Amino acid sequence: MCRKLLSGRAFILCTWLDILCKALQNMCALFKYVVINDCCMYSSYFQSYASEDMCVERCARSIGLCLVFLALLSIAANLFLLYPNLDGLYLRKNQISEYAGSVRGVWAGGLLVLLAGIQITVAGFRVKRLSCCGPRCDMLLSGIFSSVAMVGAAISLLTSVAGLFHGPYCLYTVNDGTREKWGYPFRSTDSNINSSISTSGMSSICIEPPSILTWNSAFFLSLSLINMLQIVLCLSQFLNACLGVVCGQCEQKK
Repeated sequence: MCRKLLSGRAFILCTWLDILCKALQNMCALFKYVVINDCCMYSSYFQSYASEDMCVERCARSIGLCLVFLALLSIAANLFLLYPNLDGLYLRKNQISEYAGSVRGVWAGGLLVLLAGIQITVAGFRVKRLSCCGPRCDMLLSGIFSSVAMVGAAISLLTSVAGLFHGPYCLYTVNDGTREKWGYPFRSTDSNINSSISTSGMSSICIEPPSILTWNSAFFLSLSLINMLQIVLCLSQFLNACLGVVCGQCEQKK
C-alpha cells in the first residue's frame, strides 16, 4: 500500500521527517540503547520500496521515552520554583511567583506530556496487553495524544517565558529604602527602583528570599528549554503518527 501512496508530497513529508529525526538523534543521547538510527532512514525506506526493517514504531519508541523523561524534568523544575532555596516557608505564606504557583509546568508540560509519552511508548513497543486496538489505531491515538501534549507544552512555555521576563516575586525596598514591599520589582514603574537597578545591579534588589533572582532565572530558563524540546518531539510524533496511519506499521521480514 505504501508503494501506491508514494507521491511527490509523500516524498517531501518523508524528507522533512528525516530532518526531524536527525535532530531527535542529537537530543536523545540519554536513550542510546534505543535504535534511533533506524528511525532516521525513512527516506531510504520509501525510496527503495523493498526494505521493511525501518518502521514508524522505532521512531515512536525514541520519542515516547524522551517525552517521559522531559515531562519528569518539567515537573521537577516547577516544583523547585515553588520552594526557593528549598525553603517551604515562602510557599506556606504564598510568597512565590504567580507563574510558579500556577504549576503549569506540572500539569501542562508535565502530566499531559507524560501521558502522551507513555501512550506513544506503548504504541512503539506494541505492548499487546496495554494496546486497545490495532497498529493503525494506536498510531492515530498517539497523534491525538501528541497534539494535546504539544498544546500543554506550549502553555507551559508561555508561562515560563512570562515568569522569566517579569522576574521573581520577592521583598524589595520602595520610597528610597524607607519601606519594604513584596512584589515584582522588575516590572515596577517606580523610578526609584529603576534607578536602584541601574546603580546597584539586579541581584541586589531582592532582599528576601536570598538569591531568588538566580533561582528564578535558572529554573524558568530550564523549564522553557524543556518545553521547547517537548514541542519539537510532539510535532515529530504527530508527523510520524500520520505516516503510521496511512502506511501502517511494517512487519520485519523473517
